[in-house]
Amino acid sequence: MSKAHVISKFRFLECGKAPPKGSRFKGTISTASLLDWYEYTGREKAADDKKEHSMHEGGLLGYTSQDDTTRTFSSDGWLTKDKMPGFKKKIAKAFHKDGDICWDTVISLKDYQDSFQSNMYDVNDYAAIVSKSLPGYFKSIGLDPDNMIWWMNYHNNKKNPHMHIVFMEKVHTRTRGKLAQKYLDKYKSIWLKELGLRQEFTKRYERAPKDVFREKDALRKTLISGIDMRFHDQLLHSFYTTLPKKGRLSYNSKNMKPYRRQLNLIIRSLLQDEEIRPAYEEWLGKVEMLDDLQNTLANEKISHFKKTELDKLYTRIGNMILGHAKYKETEHRQEHELWFSKQNIRYQDEQIYRIKLQDRAACIDLPSDAALFLDERGFYHVEIEQDKSYTLHRYAKNLDAWKDISETDTLQIDRDTLFRYMHAKDISLSEGEPKIFVGQDSRISLMDGTDETAVPLLTDDPKEIPPDPQKSLHARSEGPPARMGMRKKSKVIYKQKLSAVLKKGSKRILHQDAQEKERDLERFIREYEEQQIRSEERGKEYI
Repeated sequence: MSKAHVISKFRFLECGKAPPKGSRFKGTISTASLLDWYEYTGREKAADDKKEHSMHEGGLLGYTSQDDTTRTFSSDGWLTKDKMPGFKKKIAKAFHKDGDICWDTVISLKDYQDSFQSNMYDVNDYAAIVSKSLPGYFKSIGLDPDNMIWWMNYHNNKKNPHMHIVFMEKVHTRTRGKLAQKYLDKYKSIWLKELGLRQEFTKRYERAPKDVFREKDALRKTLISGIDMRFHDQLLHSFYTTLPKKGRLSYNSKNMKPYRRQLNLIIRSLLQDEEIRPAYEEWLGKVEMLDDLQNTLANEKISHFKKTELDKLYTRIGNMILGHAKYKETEHRQEHELWFSKQNIRYQDEQIYRIKLQDRAACIDLPSDAALFLDERGFYHVEIEQDKSYTLHRYAKNLDAWKDISETDTLQIDRDTLFRYMHAKDISLSEGEPKIFVGQDSRISLMDGTDETAVPLLTDDPKEIPPDPQKSLHARSEGPPARMGMRKKSKVIYKQKLSAVLKKGSKRILHQDAQEKERDLERFIREYEEQQIRSEERGKEYI
């Protein structure tokens, strides 16, 4: 395996002290030396600037992110223009007292050919190594990774690709900035190891690591999207009846600890389903390939990659199962009602509201004067009338339905066909009637499984929904359960108009023009995806 050529430079800056010899800093190191106003006065001017002032108008952060060839990656993730002011405040808070220490490092490769041989093509490749390696390096030099602020920038404006990596403590614990030579050597060796790993991977598998990671992530999405809880009710029913009636239902919550082993057995069973198993085994093969390579290069079993990936998968599926349990407990068996959360509502005009369907790349239009019920759990339900026709919008994929883009067709559909479409595993409407899974309920929830938005009651005038004498197979014997401190009988708001729902001030997708619509949808989807990521990263237990 050819060895990458890495040049490492390491220095520290101490607030209130003189700058390192030979640096561009002049005067005394201060907060202003680090902070950046994100607009550099010009690359050529800055390079030639020899005047006696603090580096240049941008400070160190400005120098490392000086032009459009760079993107800033940090302990807070990618720094957009919106995130930059908040990140600057963190820097100012961490580096403002005399004695506060900041470490400034540079990692440089010999040339771009050397970079390409290591499969390092752009800032994302460099950011991946930084994100992976920095926490371990912090621990090795006695720093707490959770107490660190850092940022990095990749520069390609010179003959050799290089990065600036700057880090400091949030709460000052170090009084000495100089590091022993063995720690400086270790910093360089981390990069040599990671670059060598990429070279060896390409040599062995004739593929770039990022391509395998991309395929791994795509397979994970495929197998998760293929799991349909409605077709595993018999497996899940007994588990749902044992769940606690109070407390948070989340895979990694303390409340779920006594039930996690049983939940893991269910997840394993779902992954062995004949339709899911091929995608799962292919995904697991990619994970084991990456895990084995890291252990081979280290000559010992040190990689935790496989366990981490399985942790994330089990957490995601576990939360899907528990989300389905929340849906099941809201069922008061009524004939033809749709359930949905407030975030599923899309405003179209004064007469029409569009509702996103659960687990379908589709939406349905409802009139703004449709009568709604709102229960204590914050979910709306509306009766679909038999003698009316409804407009169904279908999209290329589920996320497109959230964004209301890439619509494939529009159909006029009656009540019975709508519910067959919602329940059928074969969701085609073009070749006869959809297949119906025997024994399923005749109404469907539009509640998104991950949506836990609390929606306040619209009035204090409650009415009760009488329990159905024919209880669902999935309902508990004592009737509708009380979870999260709820009473067994649900308060509801009777015949609240749909148009009034969006006038009560809680979170919603409500837009007045195309630009505002796009902005609101982008923000909602971003928050939705971030919520998914947070839920996946919380726990580390699986079978």
